[in-house]
Amino acid sequence: MLGALLPNYDPITQTISEIGEKGSPFEMPFKIANLFVAVCFVLFSYGVYRFSVARQLSLVPALLLGFFAATQLGGFTFESPNPWHNVFGISSTLGFFAPLGLAVTWPSTPDLRALCSVSSVVAVLILIAIALNLSPLFIQVPYIDEHIGLVQQLALVFHLWCAYLAMILFRNARAPTHSGIARKAA
Repeated sequence: MLGALLPNYDPITQTISEIGEKGSPFEMPFKIANLFVAVCFVLFSYGVYRFSVARQLSLVPALLLGFFAATQLGGFTFESPNPWHNVFGISSTLGFFAPLGLAVTWPSTPDLRALCSVSSVVAVLILIAIALNLSPLFIQVPYIDEHIGLVQQLALVFHLWCAYLAMILFRNARAPTHSGIARKAA
């Protein structure tokens, strides 16, 4: 949203960080928005953690989401062009593996089967986005260099997955676990 208000900002050719870089007219609103997102991810990762513990599921997705939150706090603290901004930005890549972590570590029980399937598809899309986004570090592809903003926008898939995950976990938070059903039947 802020990018649309920034004169001469092109979301196709410019990075997202350029909206809030030091000296930008939107430096402070961008920092506030990033802080809000980071705090939301802290709370979200805690919710995933609690769901995981209650259902005796792997904590990997919660830990990856928590790591992502920490890197967002780092990006908030060190705005572009500070070299630490890129360190936290590239480190945040690990957090994008949360869908893969969920798809691999959570069982495909009837109530979570769709979530695991969607997470698998999203993981593949995110791996492609990560490869495209990090490719300038290894090989210069003119199209990617000229459209780096568009490549960064592929992170939207991750955020949509997080929204989907939140809805599924909210819906299933009160549902009994299959192991709990089995114990009651015994």
